[in-house]
Amino acid sequence: MRTLLGALALVVVPAAAFLAAPPAAPGRMLPSASRQGPRFALRQTGACALRAQSVESLIEKASKASPNVKVPTAMYKGLKKSSGAKTISYEFKRRVDIEVNTQFEFDELGYHLRTACKIGMLVVDSMDPAGISDEEAQEDIKKLAKEQATAKGKFPGPVPIVWRKNFQSIEQIAQAKSIGCYSITLVAENLAPETLASLVNACHALGMEPLVEVNDKEQVEAAVQAGAKCVNVRFSSGAVASFLVYATKSLAGDLRKVSKDIAVIGTIQARQGGAEIEQAQQVLALEGFHGVLFSGAILDARDKENVGYTGYLVQVLTSKRSKNVVVNEKKGSTGIGGYGTAQGWGNEGTHV
Repeated sequence: MRTLLGALALVVVPAAAFLAAPPAAPGRMLPSASRQGPRFALRQTGACALRAQSVESLIEKASKASPNVKVPTAMYKGLKKSSGAKTISYEFKRRVDIEVNTQFEFDELGYHLRTACKIGMLVVDSMDPAGISDEEAQEDIKKLAKEQATAKGKFPGPVPIVWRKNFQSIEQIAQAKSIGCYSITLVAENLAPETLASLVNACHALGMEPLVEVNDKEQVEAAVQAGAKCVNVRFSSGAVASFLVYATKSLAGDLRKVSKDIAVIGTIQARQGGAEIEQAQQVLALEGFHGVLFSGAILDARDKENVGYTGYLVQVLTSKRSKNVVVNEKKGSTGIGGYGTAQGWGNEGTHV
């Protein structure tokens, strides 16, 4: 009997301790204090060690890659449709004044962008020094990549996750790969041509397709010579959005002359209250441009307006009726696709 009671005590004690832990809200992790303990610490330490080992092996692989490494083209083909259809992409730039978004919130957002919007790529931006840190961006990317991984082997498949920051080394690229990025940005303006070529090759060696940011003809030429297949026309200027669109359009002729074997994506400031639609239409009508990226389109994954706003833009810009849509910020638009109007979608904090 004593043996039996002793065995029961061994079962009851840990069970009581478990029941004492606070329940987790739907879609949220338990507080860190309730997850701590020898086993949890061991798992964390092991995971960190494996991740570090993975990064080291990625660095070695990229560093030793030959110049003739096979070039992946999945994102290129997704951005430059063989049918000639234009693509829409969005940028997630988390505001610094909000709480960390949960996995559940990213799951909802990622599923919508993949299935309803069928976007070409999702850019996670941590370029702004006044914005979120690289560490915070990494946590967001891991959650977004986890959701997209559930679509592997399905249609539509996973959306490429692009980390936008000022990448300067193979080590940084390897780190991005290890957390689930399919692509990273290389700012041609900040890189010597030989460095750009080296980093592009490193990306290809790791099965990644870099998105090279350019703002003039020389940078486009450098990107093509480096072997890049995906180019994003983007200006660092703080000028008004309409002027930046004009500058983008002025580059169209040079883009056609440089190479027809690249995917060219223009950048449009999101959430202007309707003006972004006309600006996007102007860029998409240009020969040599295959899509647009709406910068600052998503600022908080939990914002319920994300679904309406992103869905509305896709409907308007890809619908055959899009040329007949006129946006009036006071009265709204025709509400194509049941997404409502553009009224209220805009703020002074958006930027390119």
